Amino acid sequence: MADRDFGREMTRFDNDKNRFVRSSRFNEEAGEIGRKMGAALQKQSVGLELLKNRILERNEEAAAYVERDLPALRSEAALLQEKRRDKESRIEDIQYRLDTMREDRRESPTEYSWFRGVFYTCLSILLIFADISILAIVSANLMGLPFRDEASGRNFLELLFNNPLAAYQAFPEVLFFTLSVLGIGFFIKVWLDIVLMPDRNKRFAGKGRLVYVIYTTFFILSAVSVALMAGARLIPEIAAIPGDTGAASSFGYGNIVLTVMGFALPYVSVGFFMRGLDCLGNSLSILYLWLLKRVTFEDKQSSEKKIAKNDTAMRTRLRQARWLRSPECFSMAYNVSLQSFLEGFQEGLRQSLNSRAGKTYRELDMLTLESLNESDFLPLPRPVSGEEDGDAQGSAPEREER
Repeated sequence: MADRDFGREMTRFDNDKNRFVRSSRFNEEAGEIGRKMGAALQKQSVGLELLKNRILERNEEAAAYVERDLPALRSEAALLQEKRRDKESRIEDIQYRLDTMREDRRESPTEYSWFRGVFYTCLSILLIFADISILAIVSANLMGLPFRDEASGRNFLELLFNNPLAAYQAFPEVLFFTLSVLGIGFFIKVWLDIVLMPDRNKRFAGKGRLVYVIYTTFFILSAVSVALMAGARLIPEIAAIPGDTGAASSFGYGNIVLTVMGFALPYVSVGFFMRGLDCLGNSLSILYLWLLKRVTFEDKQSSEKKIAKNDTAMRTRLRQARWLRSPECFSMAYNVSLQSFLEGFQEGLRQSLNSRAGKTYRELDMLTLESLNESDFLPLPRPVSGEEDGDAQGSAPEREER
C-alpha cells in the first residue's frame, strides 16, 4: 500500500515539474532581469550569471519550503511506530489470554455454560423471594411496623407477590428493611473476592492486610446479623404474622425449621448467584476478549495506514528536495527562463538605444554594441528611425554618415 501511495505521489510530482519550472512569476522575473541589464547596457554574460544565481536561490527556497514539514513528520512517524508496537503487544497479550480461556473451556465446558449461568442466577432470585416471605414477618414484628393494609385487607406478602408497586406504597419500611437484611447476607461475595485473591503477597502485605482485616470484620458482623435474624424465628410471637389471631403462641418444630431456613436461604442464594455469575462471566470474558482483539487489530491497521501515509509524505518531500537541488532542475529552469531573459534583454537594449540614439552612436561604435550582445542569442536591435532627437535634425550627409 505504501508503494502504491508513493507511486501516486511521484506521478503528481512528475506532472508538476514542468509547472514549477514554467512558473509565469519566475519567467516574468527573468524577463525583468533581462530588461534591467539591457537598459543599463550591461553584457549579457553578466545578466546570465545573475539569472543562474537567482535560479539557484529560487530552487533552494523551494527545497527548504518542501523540507519544512520533515521534522514534524519524523516526530509523528516515531509516535505512530510506538503506537503500533503497543497495539501489537496488546494483541499478543489478548491472544494469549484468549487461547488460555479457550483451552480451559475445552477441559471444563461446564465452567463456561450459558445454560448453567442463567439457571443458577434464576434459582438464586427464587431463593431470595422465598427468604423475603419469611424475613418480612420477622422484620415487621421486630420493628413494630404494620403488616396489613386496612383499606384492602391484604398483608404485605399478599401485595408483594401480586402487586409489588402497591406493596411498596403501603409498606415501604418493611420492604426496604427486608432488602437491607438480604443485602447484608450478600457481603460474603465481597469477602470471598478478597480471600480468593490470586496474589497472596498483595493480600497480606501492607495495605492489603489492613483491607483483609476490615473486610473480615464486616463479614463476621454480617454473618452474626443474619444468624440473629434467623434465631428470632425461635420466638413464636416474632415468627407469627402480625395481627393473625390464628398464629401459634407456643414454641414448636416449625420455629426450628424457619430458623434454619432463614439462616440458610441468604447464603445458599448467594452461592447460586456467585456460581451463575462465574459461568456467565467466563463466557462473556471470551466474547469480550474476542471483541477487544478485533478492535485493537483495527486500531493497529489504522496506525499502519497512517504510518504508510506519513512515510509516503516524507519520501515524496525528500525526493522533491533532491530534485530541486539537482542539475536537472537547474537545467530545466534555466532553459525555460533563458528565452524570457533574452527577450527582456533585447527589449531593454532597444529602449535604451531608441531613447538615446543620437548620443549613443556618437559615443559607442558597433564593436562595443556587439560586445553587449556577445552571446549571439538574438540579433542586435537597431534604433527606431525618425526619432525626434536634437542630433537627428542635421544635414542629409550627417544623417547618412550616422
